[in-house]
Amino acid sequence: MLVLTLKNTTRFSGYHNYHHAFPFDYSASEFGALDNFNVSTALIDLFAAVGLAYDLKKPKVEAVLARVQKSGDASVKVEPASWYHTAADWLMGGFVSIFGIIILGIGLRIIVTGGLFNKA
Repeated sequence: MLVLTLKNTTRFSGYHNYHHAFPFDYSASEFGALDNFNVSTALIDLFAAVGLAYDLKKPKVEAVLARVQKSGDASVKVEPASWYHTAADWLMGGFVSIFGIIILGIGLRIIVTGGLFNKA
């Protein structure tokens, strides 16, 4: 659960090393869009399904496992997500996203009007 919280509150920065290890992967991680809260990958997969995105590349599972063996953290065990972990991830990700949008809106309101409760 800590990984879910860290990933969602940092907006996927937890997958940053993966991006450097596999820069050709269109996704932000080795997980699919439905395995964790990854709206970008879900949208790209949707566009691919209707023909608007193509030539999507992912590394082979063997390449990812070899990289983990070479430079990964052996204490982290990655197993397929259960349905309730996936649901919790999407709920938490949605909550963090909505919370971020609200904070952004409040910040913009303060900047534009000079205060939170001032009339525009």
